[in-house]
Order: sequence, then structure tokens, then C-alpha cells
Amino acid sequence: MEHDPVATLHPQSNTGAGPTYASLGTERLITAGSLIGEVPWAYITVSNNTDFDQGQLELSISFYDSTNSLLQQRSHSIAIFPTTTTWTIYDPVTTTNRDTVASVEARIKQAETNLNITTPDTIQVEQSALTADSGTGVTVTGTISTGDYSGQLQLIGLVYDAEDRFRGTVTTTSNRLDANEQWNFSASNPSIRTPSDQPDPNRCELRIDSITN
Repeated sequence: MEHDPVATLHPQSNTGAGPTYASLGTERLITAGSLIGEVPWAYITVSNNTDFDQGQLELSISFYDSTNSLLQQRSHSIAIFPTTTTWTIYDPVTTTNRDTVASVEARIKQAETNLNITTPDTIQVEQSALTADSGTGVTVTGTISTGDYSGQLQLIGLVYDAEDRFRGTVTTTSNRLDANEQWNFSASNPSIRTPSDQPDPNRCELRIDSITN
């Protein structure tokens, strides 16, 4: 069966050891369209300039008023940060006093270098689909065939938009699977949000890790 071009399977990932690798780039407020009209959004970029895929990254985003009082704070995380990639985050202010937002600050809370993903050779993506909604985030669904592999699988989807910008990850883990079984998966991330004037996520690169036990 021909694979759906929405999702492609990436080979196993490698990792490099070292100090904190992620570097903050852009941190600014923008005004853009949302489900409830024009609202302030955080526009944040973070870069991985190393030669290796890296592990989980957790980011904190804080919104302040003109007196530097905290109005809202949220966390964003990705399960994999691919090599030489910039992560683009859009985060709308959802508080009722959003008109008083004056500044935004992003902070890297955690940046893991450890990553070891081994994809069984016989795994195949039979079909896939990606849906992006400005209110509920991104969901990736599909079917994976196990071939002669048996055990659990962890799926991590690297989500990209129409401008090929890395927008985040979705994750899910299967129950124990038998050889020659099909896994109908669904993985979501409600924090991958997009202003109405920006391109929506439209493709996903899958990393699938074997969990044998």
C-alpha cells in the first residue's frame, strides 16, 4: 500500500552528550487572529544548532502587564529536538484581562541531551492523517504494521507547517503488539496553536521506538 505523504518514517535517532544545547531566539508579543478575534500571542523561537538530535525540551512562557505583574504562565515541551532546527511556538493569551498584557518572557526549564530511539526494521506506516485546529491543536492519526516485531511501540511525531517550520511534537504509546498486527494510533498536542494569518501544520515525521518487555 502506498504511504500517505502526510507522515513519513524516519530511521533511528542518534544523540550527542554535552551541556545545555538549546538557545532562545525570538521572544516577542504579536497581535493576531484567533477563535475569539484579535488577541496577543507570544511568538517564540528556540534553536538546536548541534549536529545531533536532542531529547526532551521544556519551555516556560510568561505574560506580564506594564507593572511586571504575572498574568499568565504556560509550559510547552517537545519529546525530540531535531538537529540544526528552529522550534517555532505561537501561544495566545487566554485570560480575560489579556488587553493589559505588555510583555512576554520565555525560559528554558529543561533540555535533555539523552536520546536513543531504535525503530524496528519491519515497521511500516500504512496510512496517516494530520488535523490542525486553532482551538484544539494538532492530532496525527494512522495505522502502523508491526511486521515480525512484537512488543510495545512509542510513537513521536515531529510536526511541521507549510513553510517547513518545526512546530512541536505529538506522542503516544501502544499496548503490547504481536507480530503482523496493525496499530491504529492517535497522538495529539493541544499546545500547537496557530494564528489565523499563519500557515497551519500540514505534515508529520514519525520516530518510532521499540519497547520490549
